[in-house]
Amino acid sequence: MTGGERAPADPGLQAERTELAWRRTLLGMTAASLASFRLTADTFPTIGLLAGLVGLAACGLLAGLARRRHRAMDRWFRSRQETGRAGTATAAGETLPGNSGRLLVAVAVAAAAWAVLGAAFVVGRW
Repeated sequence: MTGGERAPADPGLQAERTELAWRRTLLGMTAASLASFRLTADTFPTIGLLAGLVGLAACGLLAGLARRRHRAMDRWFRSRQETGRAGTATAAGETLPGNSGRLLVAVAVAAAAWAVLGAAFVVGRW
């Protein structure tokens, strides 16, 4: 490691792995949003535009929530490292930061919106 880099607070790099997984998910969601607009632009321009915009808005929201959760987890791991509790189990009643469920709810809402738009697309084609 060079002099300017910080050592990871979590030896297992849990927060980093989780953030990378969210980035891959968001990349796929962004591609699907753009593809939905591109594939439906000729036949259903309104639904295609709406699906693309809803998807891109959901990606932006999820990216912000995932980044905020990663920063909170990093601060939590660093505080445990500084107090000498790194690698120990959490105490009874102690919760991990960022586990409020907002990220999960946002993903569920985005999936539901895409399902409704997809159903409208399928029904509209017949």
